[in-house]
Amino acid sequence: MRGLFARLDPPWTEQEQVDMVHANLPPVYRMWLRINRHTIISELEKMVIQQDSIYHGCDKRKPPPAPETSMCPAYAYPPPKDRAKAQSKLVLRMMKPNPPPAKTDTSGSDDDSEDDPDKVDPDLLEELIKA
Repeated sequence: MRGLFARLDPPWTEQEQVDMVHANLPPVYRMWLRINRHTIISELEKMVIQQDSIYHGCDKRKPPPAPETSMCPAYAYPPPKDRAKAQSKLVLRMMKPNPPPAKTDTSGSDDDSEDDPDKVDPDLLEELIKA
């Protein structure tokens, strides 16, 4: 890119070069790399290299082997026991909207309002702690 920028007539400013490089990055990098008016090409290059190593490191990561295939089964990482299923059910239950209140207050006063958004269902809280 530096060679291409060197051929431009009139030469671009550092900020224009940074903007062009940032605009031509793959979306996965642009999403995480934030630039400002003080960012220079060398800083952007370092940030892209760092993000690239993180991105490719995530692709190469594989979970630890199961205890049956491990060299030392006693110290192997045990797989979770249906905890993910229980937590996903709990999350789905938490996402359900609360049923509408049985009675509606038409008096206009907010003193006895039962629609308190900060009120937590104690049964749901206990389930969350157990999960």
